[in-house]
Amino acid sequence: MEEWCQITILQEDKQVAIKCMEGKTLLEAMLRQGVRYRCDCGGRGTCGQCKVQVVSGEPKKSRADVRLLTEEELESGYRLACKAYPGEDIVIRVPVYEEDSMAILSAGHGGTAPPGESRLFYRN
Repeated sequence: MEEWCQITILQEDKQVAIKCMEGKTLLEAMLRQGVRYRCDCGGRGTCGQCKVQVVSGEPKKSRADVRLLTEEELESGYRLACKAYPGEDIVIRVPVYEEDSMAILSAGHGGTAPPGESRLFYRN
């Protein structure tokens, strides 16, 4: 039987709950359920653009986290969504990006946006 956990995504005054299947990353779960998020490297853990702040829950630090995030960020709970495998329910905070500059990203495809410009979309 497949195991699932819940990901609660916080963004300013918005809150969305999605499900994540065991063995999938935060980013994979977000993309599969209509939450588009910046991942310039296509989820390979090389760009660092998909960082999120873990508010509740404890995904382990990946080698990519240690390589791309500062010690301060790691201590504050930041992780790369493409390398974070939640094993329990988790709450994450994501940044707000400029709305008019997002390149649409979809599961399995890396996309690009102008440097420093991207945004999160919640499906309606």
